[in-house]
Order: sequence, then C-alpha cells, then structure tokens
Amino acid sequence: MATRADSIAAPEHLPDQATNAFDRILQSIWPSSQLDLAYSVYARLIERLYEDIKTLLIGYVTISIPTLIIAWLESSQILALEYFLVFLPIIVLRLFTSSRYISQPQTVKFLYARRDEARYFASSASIVFAIALIILTVTATASVYARLSMSIVAICYMTGIMARNAMSPRLVQFLSLVVALPTALGLLLLGDLLSLSIAVMMLGLTVHMARIAYAGKQETVAALIQADAAERLANFDVLTGLPNRHYMLDDLKRRLAAPHARKSLSVLMLDIDKFKAINDSRGHPLGDELLKQAAVRISQAAKALNPRALTARLGGDEFIVLTDHRGRATAEAIIARMEAPFELSAGTIMTSCSIGVMTPTAGSDEVALLKGVDLALYAAKQAGRRRWMHYDPTMEDAANRALLLETRFREALTRKELAPAFQPIVRFSDGETVGYESLARWTDPVLGPVSPGEFVPFAEESGLCDALTGVLLPASCRSIGALSNTASVTFNVSVAEFDRPAKLLQSIRDALAESELPPGRLWIEITEGLLICDFDSVLQTLQAIRGLGVKIALDDFGSGFSSLSYLAKLGDVIDAIKLDKAIVNTAMSDRTQEIIIRMVTEVAAEINAIVIAECIEDEETASTMKRLGVTHAQGYLYGKPDSILNLIAQKAQARTPRQPIQKAG
Repeated sequence: MATRADSIAAPEHLPDQATNAFDRILQSIWPSSQLDLAYSVYARLIERLYEDIKTLLIGYVTISIPTLIIAWLESSQILALEYFLVFLPIIVLRLFTSSRYISQPQTVKFLYARRDEARYFASSASIVFAIALIILTVTATASVYARLSMSIVAICYMTGIMARNAMSPRLVQFLSLVVALPTALGLLLLGDLLSLSIAVMMLGLTVHMARIAYAGKQETVAALIQADAAERLANFDVLTGLPNRHYMLDDLKRRLAAPHARKSLSVLMLDIDKFKAINDSRGHPLGDELLKQAAVRISQAAKALNPRALTARLGGDEFIVLTDHRGRATAEAIIARMEAPFELSAGTIMTSCSIGVMTPTAGSDEVALLKGVDLALYAAKQAGRRRWMHYDPTMEDAANRALLLETRFREALTRKELAPAFQPIVRFSDGETVGYESLARWTDPVLGPVSPGEFVPFAEESGLCDALTGVLLPASCRSIGALSNTASVTFNVSVAEFDRPAKLLQSIRDALAESELPPGRLWIEITEGLLICDFDSVLQTLQAIRGLGVKIALDDFGSGFSSLSYLAKLGDVIDAIKLDKAIVNTAMSDRTQEIIIRMVTEVAAEINAIVIAECIEDEETASTMKRLGVTHAQGYLYGKPDSILNLIAQKAQARTPRQPIQKAG
C-alpha cells in the first residue's frame, strides 16, 4: 500500500503547492477540476497520470517514425527542423520530468499534487502543440499520401491520449482537440468524400473519448474512495485526522533507513499538560474538541519549519512529530502555539504541553527512539511541565526510579506511611501564630525521603489524590486539634479532586467528624490552575465546602492564569489569598509587582479576606509586605515545616518556666 504524508484530513485543507512563480502561473491557467474530491483521492488521481511511462514512449515513437519518413520522402527541411529542434527536445524534457516524478518519495507526491498536476498539463500541452505544428506543416506542404498517413497517426495518438490521461477527462478533450483540429483541416483541404468523412470522425472522436474517460474516471474514483476509506481506518486517527501509531512507525522506519538519518532526523513526543483534569472536569466532548485543535496547532508548527514533518497521534493526548535536525526549534514553536488560548464551544481554555526530543544515535531503531523520547517527555513533566527536554542516557535511572516510586507509593498509602508536616502562618499585627499549612511528607524505607514535588504529581496523574487526601487530611485535623485550641490548618486539594465533588465533600466531613476539629479551623487551599477548568462547577463545589463551615484559601496567586477579575467572581467564597513566592520575591525590585500586591490587598479588604505572603525569609521582605498591606506571612523566617511531635514539644518547652540558677554554696 502506498504511503502518504500526513495532513489534517479534510478536503478543504489542501496544502499550498504553488512553490514558485512558474507553478502559480500554471495553476492559474489550469485550475484543478478535481478539488471537490478528498485530497487523498485527488493526489492518487494525479499519480495515475504519471505512472505509465511506457505509453509515453509508444506515443512518441508513433509520431516520430512517420514524421521522419515523410520528411525524408518529401525532402522537407522545415519538417525535419521542427522535429529535431522543437518536438524532440520537448520529448526528452517530458521523459525526464516524468521519470523524476516517479522516483520521488510518496510523501512528496502527496504534498505537491496540485503543483504536479499543473506541470503535467504544461508538458502535455507542449507536446501536443509541437505535434499540431508538425501536422500543419504536413498539411501545407506534403502530398495527399502524406496527409492521409499523418491523419491515421493522429487518430492513433488520440487513442493514446485517452489511455494515458483517463483520470482527467478535461485534459483528454483539450489535448485531443489540439491534435484533431489541424488534422481535420488538412483532410478538409483534400476535398474528397473519404477525407471529409475521416475529418468528421476525428472531431466526433474527441467528444467520445472525453465521455469514455469520464466514465472510466468515475469508476476509478469510486474504487479509490473505497480504498482510501479502508486505508484511513488502518493508518489514520478518526478524531484528529492525523496519522496513527501504525502509520508513524512505518514512516519512522523509512526515515531511519535514509542516508545520514542521525543528522537529519528528530523525534518529538508530547502531551497536553493536565489534560485528564480538563477532560474529566469539562467533559469528553470538550476534551475531543481540544484535541482536534491541538492537532492542527502541532502539525502547523512543525510544518512551518519543515513541510515534510509528520505529526501523528499515539492515543489520548499523546502526539509524535517526526522532523528534520531542527527538533529543538520545533519543540519551542509547538510550546509557543499551545500556550495561546483555545476557543472552544464551551468557552476559552488555557493549557500548555510538555515535549521530549531525541535524535538517533548509532544503531538506534524505532523502538529505542520511542523509548528514549518517552523518557525525555517524562523528564520534562517532572521538571515542571510547559517545557521540552532532550534525551539523556541518565534519564534511564530516573525512569527506573519512577517505576519503583509507583510501587512504593501505593504501598505507603495502604500502610498510611505518609504524614503531614506543618509550617506556621503568622499575623503581622501582633506576631501571633494563627495557623499552620499542612505539607505532605514521606520517608520510604527503600527510597529514603521523597520530595512532594515527585510523588504529588504522580498521585495526580495516577488518580491517587483521593487516597492521599484520605490519609493526610484526617491526620492534619487531628494534629492541629492536639497542638492548639485556636490555630487553623490549611490543606491543599488538587485539581483532580474537584472532578469528584461528592467524594471530596465526604472526605472533609469524615476528617472533621473523626478529629472533632471545628469546621472554621479548617482551610481548604485551591491553586490557580483549578480556575481554568469549568468555573461554574468549581464555584458550586467551593460554595458547598463553605456550607460545611470550612474556609477557602486561593494559593499561588500571581503564578499563572489568575487575575483580579477572578477575585471579583470568587469574592463570596474566598477567605484568604496567598501570594506566590515569585511575586513576593520580585516586589523588592519591581515597582509593577508592588502595585499589583497593593491592589490585591485592597480587593481582599473589600471581600473580607486576609492576604498571606509566602516564602518570607528575611526581615526586609517582611517589612515590604507589611508596607504594601499584606496581613499575614509564612516562610522560613517564622519556621520551617516540622512534625507535629516536634511542634508539641517546642510548645511545651516554651510554656515550662525556667528554673532559677542555684548559686554555689
């Protein structure tokens, strides 16, 4: 089965094949009459025009032999000059271009079908005009015998025209008329009944051949459409129209077999960041809509740098791009395009993507390449998403650790080995510790201490956030209840948990009931990323949480998608705004950030919310935050995250009165 280059498979999205002024002129002279067909079928029809070079040779021999014989018998120097200076060079050029087309890769034939159709018309027209010139010369100068002989030759050539160009009835009619008209004129000049009959027959033959070609084309098109449908099911993704894994693997093997593949090939694997959360929260129809638009953006970004780049969908939100040595530039271009807002039927979605990049090494096959680029993609996601990473052999160790992490983390959840650590939240006005943020901590017997930045993203992607909350939320509530009679505890809830609001609400109820912690002392933290999901659904869930008496804190404000407009929308449910460390750290030197913080504090005052500055590590930063109207602080200046046992011990020690120093007797 012939292979094809990828494209978004809609008939209206045809590649722009006018690559130079000559091709554009040709296309304006001979616009395609077949663009109502699916582009894949259209490209196959153009291929059929070129495929049989033997008929070309037979046709040229059919014209050449009688022309040379007549020129010799009639001693016609003009006819000989026309043959050698006009007809023969055109023949050689036509054979050269046809052979060159046949030798092209299938992908190039597919991409440049419109250009090739125009070039085929130009070369065919040149040939028949040269033949018409020869026929006119014979008609004007040769004997009756020569005219009749040339008429027979013209009829034979017209038959060849129909056989060769049956996929384009319009072209058959045009070429036949160019040959038939001068021939019929010569016959009419003879004046006898036989010549007149042959002339009429030739003119009628042009119409008849066009009809035959049209009928044959219809049968061919029907067969091609059926074959194309079967091929698309086998090689193309139904949702996006992109090539699928099967097609991509075949194309990758072909590219690897090409000379200098190690220097001229890059493989990119990418997926949409937090697509599962978007898909689950907004529904699969909207997720499908996002995938289709993403497919177009990825394909366009890749082809802007390399028209022969191939974009395929592996499944879900995973895509593969096969391109040239500009793999890194392609990755950057794709990331830039993916960060632009997606205008979907249900509203605007903001998202991003992570990309792994790999180039072949000595001995690399398609299996090794796909494994390596998958590792690079994993590394990009682990590094924070919204970026690309090039494959490095050390990523093998990270992958092995990830497999072990998965097993150990699931076991740790079952055995409830994870525990919260608590960092104090201090009120600026009196320096009082009014609350603590609960932070997940895990020390594994095999892996040792594991960072939350490693296991929390895994929990989100693996659907284990509910289980993680089920372990840590009750423990956090119990611990704060044991530590203080007044302090609150803030607990971060992932975006994924808002996809299952009933389960989240029940987890909160269970934790409060088990710990007997007053609801007002529990603060649920949400991140800005949650706000890109279904806002109405999120708001409804937040209102239900507030209905339990629990308070809401907006974490990492200023880190990504947020704006002051969100505060206006969430004013009724937001009790605290936590400024992200990035905006806190830059406020010391950036006047714009100062203005933003001051505006946030003013809005917070209007909605009766407190403002907490995160990552306060020195007195200078603390003073700046106070000056800007921030009410609370959290950071190493006031205490590092610590276990509940250490905090209780520290509190007990602070309450124990100092013993008087005994003087020596």
